[in-house]
Amino acid sequence: MCGGRRLALIVDIFNIFNRQAATAYQQNVELEMLEYETSGRPTHPDYGRVTARSAPLAVRLGLRFSW
Repeated sequence: MCGGRRLALIVDIFNIFNRQAATAYQQNVELEMLEYETSGRPTHPDYGRVTARSAPLAVRLGLRFSW
């Protein structure tokens, strides 16, 4: 543009490969001593399961006008 004015297009892309990696796991443990002693494992059925993943692909568009 004229007179020192500028218009810029801004594009931000997050998680470009759409890789939804695990970011949190179930860490609560319920120990029932008799079962724990016989099996050797925590008895919570969801122990170790994924509870959160990274955000999916996102695109942000913007304009910057400076003068």
